[in-house]
Amino acid sequence: MTLPTSPTIRSVSVPGARLHYEIRGAGPVLLVIGSPMASADFAPLADALADDRTVVTYDPRGYADSPVDEPDAQCSVEQRADDVIAILDDLAADSADLFGSSGGAVTGLALVAQFLMKFENWPLWLQLLVGVPHALLAGILLWAWRPLRGRGFYWAVGLFIYLCLFYMVFMRK
Repeated sequence: MTLPTSPTIRSVSVPGARLHYEIRGAGPVLLVIGSPMASADFAPLADALADDRTVVTYDPRGYADSPVDEPDAQCSVEQRADDVIAILDDLAADSADLFGSSGGAVTGLALVAQFLMKFENWPLWLQLLVGVPHALLAGILLWAWRPLRGRGFYWAVGLFIYLCLFYMVFMRK
C-alpha cells in the first residue's frame, strides 16, 4: 500500500495566468493531467505512481489554485498545451510521459499537434492512455502527425479518432 506523500508545491507564470503544480516522487517525469480536474483530484493516483517516477499534477488555468488575470476569458486547448509546456520548461524536463484523463487527453492531443515539430530533436514522448493499448496509440499519433503537420489540430484529432475506431471495430478480436 502506498501512503500519501506531501507534494512539493510550485507555480509558474504564463500569459494570463499563474499555474499551480505539484511534484511527488523521483525518477522519470510523468504528467498526470485532466480538465477540469485539479491536482487534488489526482493526489491518490499521483501518490500511487510516485514510487519510481516524478509525478507532476497541475491545476489548469482558472481552476483551484491557478488564477487567471481575466476570469471571463476563453481558454483554448492549444493554450492548455502551452501551459503544460511551460510547466515542463519550469521543471527543466528533457522528457516526459503524459497520462491524460478527459480534457487532459484532449490537451495531450494538442501537445502532439502543436509541439511535435517544435521538439523533434527534444525527446518528448507522450503516452496517452485513453482506452486502447498505449503503445499502439503512441504509434498511431506519431504516424498520423507527419502528413497532417500543416493542417492543424482538428485534422490530427479527426484522423486519430478514425484510426482508433478502425482499430476497435476491425482489429480487436
